[in-house]
Amino acid sequence: MDPEDTGPPKGEAYPLNPIKVNESKSAEIAQGKLQQSVYAIYCKSNKSNTIVSATRPSGNILRTYSGGAMGFKGANRSSYEAGYQSCVAAFKVLEKAMETEKDPKWQLYLNGRGQGRDACLKAVVSTEGQVLKHRLVKVIDKTPIKIGGTRSKKMKRR
Repeated sequence: MDPEDTGPPKGEAYPLNPIKVNESKSAEIAQGKLQQSVYAIYCKSNKSNTIVSATRPSGNILRTYSGGAMGFKGANRSSYEAGYQSCVAAFKVLEKAMETEKDPKWQLYLNGRGQGRDACLKAVVSTEGQVLKHRLVKVIDKTPIKIGGTRSKKMKRR
């Protein structure tokens, strides 16, 4: 190793990375400089529970709420009211986290087919969601759709 070696060669014969040289808007978008921070609320609803998580723009979870964490036990965890209260609690956490930013935005991700899914949508429209409603950018449905795949379990007889 040569002690005077300072890295790769530089000069006219060696071109620079065009994205770093180009300072246009598209280059800034490609580098992620103009990417605005977007908070998120994930609502996973199934037949036995509803789980709602509020996350930072980096993806780190601020807080997670579920029907059981809101005080509902047994079959009541999957109820509409449990999902509604979980979403409202997540809204309060998100609202507090977004106070420090200038113009924060957020997205709502829905997953599953339970009652909590409808409860989350109603919570956004209701009075509890009034503060956050105008900052909502997108509502995204991430519910998987089964196409083909393995055979389902047979239905229970009643």
